[in-house]
Amino acid sequence: MKDLIDSILIGGCASYLPFWIWNNAGEQLAGALALIVAVYIAKRWHAWRNC
Repeated sequence: MKDLIDSILIGGCASYLPFWIWNNAGEQLAGALALIVAVYIAKRWHAWRNC
């Protein structure tokens, strides 16, 4: 659960970084969701690899 919460916070905040160019709120939301998934996979990769 901690990994999921961390991923949501990091992905949501990262979508506001100044080097992202979003044309509308829909693109920013899609980008935030993609970042959330990427961060979650990166955080869980070690646990999944050692199963």
